[in-house]
Amino acid sequence: MYDKRMSDERPPGLTRLTVNLTPRSALALDFIIQVTADSKTDGINEALPVYARLLRELGPDAAMHVVALVECWREKNASSEAGRV
Repeated sequence: MYDKRMSDERPPGLTRLTVNLTPRSALALDFIIQVTADSKTDGINEALPVYARLLRELGPDAAMHVVALVECWREKNASSEAGRV
């Protein structure tokens, strides 16, 4: 659970992390890098503070709203790709 005592201040230095993404998370990361043209690292670095803010503001159901947006974007792009064939 998110610790509400956490501040928006960034700790000094870098943290190296190896992560195995679930299919849902990989889909979200693909969406982020396609829209922003950022690297995966930049996408993750930008997404984590946003997710923390969503949790603070909207509570634990915030993730469902984000997933719904990604799925909507994928469906829209899949139908536009099908029209180009």
